[in-house]
Amino acid sequence: MAKTPPHTAGQAEAHRTRHRPQRWQTGLTLVELLVGMALGLVVAGGALALFLTELQTSRRLLLEARLGHDLRAAADLLARDLRRAGHWEASTTSDANTNPHGAIELDDASLDGLFRRVRYSFDLPGSDPLSAAFAQTDHKLTLALGGSGQQELTDPAVVRITQLAITPTDTHVSLAALCPQACGSPDTPNTCPTLAIRRYDIVLRAQATTDPSLQREVRTTVHVRNDQWSGTCPGT
Repeated sequence: MAKTPPHTAGQAEAHRTRHRPQRWQTGLTLVELLVGMALGLVVAGGALALFLTELQTSRRLLLEARLGHDLRAAADLLARDLRRAGHWEASTTSDANTNPHGAIELDDASLDGLFRRVRYSFDLPGSDPLSAAFAQTDHKLTLALGGSGQQELTDPAVVRITQLAITPTDTHVSLAALCPQACGSPDTPNTCPTLAIRRYDIVLRAQATTDPSLQREVRTTVHVRNDQWSGTCPGT
């Protein structure tokens, strides 16, 4: 039997090796796995940061709306109640100079001369007279009605009142022309009747308790419905 020469056998083996089907690698290497995990963490971190930013923005907007709403509600309540100061049920049948509720008192002035408390009284239809006092107390807006204690009008857990400033402006109108006799003579200089039209400018400032950087301010003007009468005509 003839034998295949060695060099011919080697060539045949090399030919089979070149044409042998290649086995491709499957799966991931450790480096590829680590790179993929790093990219996944970057994407997840970015998404989490975006979510936290949106959550913080929503929370701030909600707190801002709550602060503005509570501050406006407190200022409206103060203005609405102060507007009826001095109301007297017997004013149409009695001398206006004897109105027991005519005075509106301002006190507790701050260092800059602005008043932080207003006190007044008025008649309630079919009921006893009622006294009221609005004030800034320990960074809260409070109301005292009658003999009751102070009621908090703002929630200290949400709103921290930093300033209540009440500025009075009175406009005096002379009613001397209505007197049958001349008044204001040197002998009786203070007998002419006058009408004081009272106006109060109110500034209410506050900040969020949990975020002092969030601050709001409300300004309102109150025209008291019941003007204050003083003086009389000569001979009356």
